[in-house]
Amino acid sequence: MKLNNLTPDKFCCIGGIGCPSVYSTDTGSLILVGKRLNPDDPTFRGIVRKSPDEEIIEIPAGLLAKLHRD
Repeated sequence: MKLNNLTPDKFCCIGGIGCPSVYSTDTGSLILVGKRLNPDDPTFRGIVRKSPDEEIIEIPAGLLAKLHRD
Protein backbone atom coordinates (compact mmCIF):
# COMPACT_ATOMS: atom_id res chain seq x y z
CA MET A 1 0.00 0.00 0.00
CA LYS A 2 1.34 3.43 -0.93
CA LEU A 3 0.52 6.41 1.28
CA ASN A 4 0.24 10.09 0.42
CA ASN A 5 0.28 12.53 3.35
CA LEU A 6 -2.71 14.89 3.02
CA THR A 7 -2.25 16.56 6.41
CA PRO A 8 -2.56 20.37 6.07
CA ASP A 9 0.57 22.24 7.16
CA LYS A 10 -1.31 23.80 10.09
CA PHE A 11 -1.59 20.34 11.70
CA CYS A 12 1.84 18.92 10.80
CA CYS A 13 4.33 18.41 13.59
CA ILE A 14 7.96 18.86 12.76
CA GLY A 15 9.94 16.01 14.27
CA GLY A 16 7.12 15.24 16.68
CA ILE A 17 5.29 12.04 17.41
CA GLY A 18 1.64 11.63 18.16
CA CYS A 19 0.60 14.24 15.63
CA PRO A 20 -2.83 13.85 14.00
CA SER A 21 -2.47 12.99 10.32
CA VAL A 22 -4.50 12.01 7.27
CA TYR A 23 -3.13 9.87 4.45
CA SER A 24 -4.70 8.72 1.20
CA THR A 25 -3.86 5.27 -0.11
CA ASP A 26 -3.46 3.89 -3.60
CA THR A 27 -6.41 1.60 -2.84
CA GLY A 28 -8.88 4.48 -2.49
CA SER A 29 -9.06 4.65 1.30
CA LEU A 30 -7.94 7.10 3.99
CA ILE A 31 -5.68 6.38 6.96
CA LEU A 32 -6.20 8.54 10.06
CA VAL A 33 -3.67 8.90 12.86
CA GLY A 34 -4.97 10.28 16.13
CA LYS A 35 -5.20 9.75 19.85
CA ARG A 36 -6.51 6.26 20.71
CA LEU A 37 -9.53 6.43 22.99
CA ASN A 38 -10.72 3.82 25.47
CA PRO A 39 -13.72 2.01 23.95
CA ASP A 40 -14.88 1.03 27.46
CA ASP A 41 -15.31 4.69 28.41
CA PRO A 42 -19.00 5.24 29.30
CA THR A 43 -19.04 8.11 26.80
CA PHE A 44 -19.05 5.61 23.93
CA ARG A 45 -21.27 2.89 25.42
CA GLY A 46 -24.22 2.15 23.17
CA ILE A 47 -23.26 4.84 20.67
CA VAL A 48 -19.99 3.83 19.05
CA ARG A 49 -19.86 0.34 17.61
CA LYS A 50 -16.58 -1.16 16.52
CA SER A 51 -15.29 -4.56 15.58
CA PRO A 52 -12.28 -6.12 17.35
CA ASP A 53 -9.95 -5.01 14.55
CA GLU A 54 -10.97 -1.32 14.81
CA GLU A 55 -9.93 1.51 17.12
CA ILE A 56 -11.72 4.67 18.23
CA ILE A 57 -9.46 7.65 17.61
CA GLU A 58 -9.77 11.38 18.16
CA ILE A 59 -8.51 14.05 15.77
CA PRO A 60 -9.11 17.81 15.74
CA ALA A 61 -12.33 18.66 13.88
CA GLY A 62 -10.48 21.36 11.98
CA LEU A 63 -8.15 18.79 10.47
CA LEU A 64 -10.85 17.24 8.27
CA ALA A 65 -12.54 20.59 7.62
CA LYS A 66 -9.26 22.09 6.42
CA LEU A 67 -8.51 18.99 4.39
CA HIS A 68 -11.87 19.25 2.62
CA ARG A 69 -11.27 22.90 1.68
CA ASP A 70 -7.74 22.37 0.30
